[in-house]
Amino acid sequence: MIQLELAGGVQMKIAHLGDLHIGRKFNDFDIIDDQRYILNEIVNILKDESIDVLMISGDVYDKNNPSEQAFSLWNDFLNALDEIDIEVLVTSGNHDSQERLGFANSILSKNKIHIVAKYNGVLEKIQFEDEYGKINFYMMPFIKPSYVRNMHSDFT
Repeated sequence: MIQLELAGGVQMKIAHLGDLHIGRKFNDFDIIDDQRYILNEIVNILKDESIDVLMISGDVYDKNNPSEQAFSLWNDFLNALDEIDIEVLVTSGNHDSQERLGFANSILSKNKIHIVAKYNGVLEKIQFEDEYGKINFYMMPFIKPSYVRNMHSDFT
């Protein structure tokens, strides 16, 4: 957890997660129940600590084509985050399918869950406002050099 002090002494609490790898198996041993337990504990910590922003950086899923169980667990986690009413910022990783992770992000963003799964030539700015003013986050999903080359002719 990071606690930032902003202008005027305002404080913001930010939690960061990465590499969730939802749906991962170890030698055919399914750990989805363990992942469910941990994600529920994370939600409890976020509530207990009054976190303002949760950042999830890459590798939400373990595979490009997540299982139904993995997709369902991610859905449950997002629903729990929606219920505690915090800003959630998610970027894709190299294990994530940009299309699958980014599914319904325009609807989710209306509920403070912002998913930036694909690089479109610029870093996407997520801006939200609280009683102290506007806050900007610039989101960088997983990027391969070929993505940049296709977007920027001056990239070599």
